[in-house]
Amino acid sequence: MRNTFIKHLTKSAKDNEKIVLIVGDLGYSVVEEFQLKFPNRFFNAGISEQNMASMAAGLASEGFHVFIYSIA
Repeated sequence: MRNTFIKHLTKSAKDNEKIVLIVGDLGYSVVEEFQLKFPNRFFNAGISEQNMASMAAGLASEGFHVFIYSIA
């Protein structure tokens, strides 16, 4: 499922420069394609999920379409 998510997000990001991805220091071997193609729209917030949500809110308030990738 996570591979399908990144595949579709990467495809969508080609057409929409407002798409941003924030990860919580995980997802490696999955998120690299997005990171390599869109380095200015990829952020690693580290192990600080509460800050990821705040970053996403701030970016969204500026018109970006933000996706947070983490695990539960």
